[in-house]
Amino acid sequence: MPISLEKTKLEILFELIRDKKYGEGIDGKALWQPTRELCVPFDGFMVKFKSLNTKDSEKILGLPEQNECDETVLPNHFIRQLVNIPRKHEGFCNLRFILQIALNIGQWCARPIEKYHAIFLQNNLGLISSYLEQEDIRRLDQLITDELFQQLKNSV
Repeated sequence: MPISLEKTKLEILFELIRDKKYGEGIDGKALWQPTRELCVPFDGFMVKFKSLNTKDSEKILGLPEQNECDETVLPNHFIRQLVNIPRKHEGFCNLRFILQIALNIGQWCARPIEKYHAIFLQNNLGLISSYLEQEDIRRLDQLITDELFQQLKNSV
């Protein structure tokens, strides 16, 4: 099959969500809900996540998600999600999971942890291709009708 230089709808959505400007005071859960709800009907269609670098994944998972006051340390939460989401559901991915990763990337990039920036860059954690094979990107993309594409674009 020839390689297409044209981006899929999924790649476009991933980049739109990832590249959105997430500043202080943004309620990520509220922001995510409309996108999540649009994706839920497709939760049963799964593809396989790629394996991430185990050594670097363990370093990331070593970050505490809560501080001593039991509050979520948001930058830690966002980068941990980049490892946790692919590990959930026995390594299977659906439309909702990959777009959730895009959201977590965007939120982490808004306030990165300098110590982990090299790991983020070395593992290309900001790219959809680090999580899914091109064939699986195309398979998930087939779920995205023009109408769903517009709805998802409008939800971000």
